[in-house]
Amino acid sequence: MKSAIEGQPISVSTHSRSLGYIHRHSVSVHNLTALLDLDTSWAIEVTMDPGGPSVTGMLPSFRQIQEAGRPLIVFGLNEEEELAELIAGLSPRGLCIFVQADTEEQAEALIAVARGARTSR
Repeated sequence: MKSAIEGQPISVSTHSRSLGYIHRHSVSVHNLTALLDLDTSWAIEVTMDPGGPSVTGMLPSFRQIQEAGRPLIVFGLNEEEELAELIAGLSPRGLCIFVQADTEEQAEALIAVARGARTSR
């Protein structure tokens, strides 16, 4: 299957109601308005780039995605503070977060942040 954007191949998820997802990096969400014009069953996945915009800088774009009724997938967080900020700043509806940890201790800390956010809602 080819996407409407530059004829690029797309990945299709069969595990949810979403038809698939559009992959972008945090440094390349400049075409967000065009992506929001696609059918609402498409999720938007954003990989946070090292040296790219911070979670603080990306929250307005992430909120715009959610306000358009889109599922949002955020990939690549590895800092507890950024994870907490992301969870606090967005609706859990349609939100999927993939974190990355280099050590077991870091993984446990990130899980604790997510669990704490879940119980405080």
